[in-house]
Amino acid sequence: MHKDFSYDPSLPELTKLIGNDAALLISFIEPFLPELTEYTVMVPENIKAGKAQDVARAFHSLKVNAKIFGSESLHELCKELESKVKSEGLKDASSFEPIFLQQVQLLRDNLQEKLDSLS
Repeated sequence: MHKDFSYDPSLPELTKLIGNDAALLISFIEPFLPELTEYTVMVPENIKAGKAQDVARAFHSLKVNAKIFGSESLHELCKELESKVKSEGLKDASSFEPIFLQQVQLLRDNLQEKLDSLS
């Protein structure tokens, strides 16, 4: 399981889509930050409630966004965890939940720094 966080502050996938316009980058990053916070609440709640399908769906949604917003490691982790939850359920949730939460928080922190540098 991927544990090392990676982040590319140049946001290559996002800038490939929208360019390097600071105002446009800000308009994409700002609404994504609260979404990241929601994942840190929603995933643990759904794990606790035994809602494997909802957890897998969250990993699926975040998988694409993590790559767009510069974190290949979170993208790969979500891809791996989505597959794991779909095939095995939540039996190993206690082992992957902390890693997932840490990666999400690191992406959020890095995107906040990027946002601050653009403002």
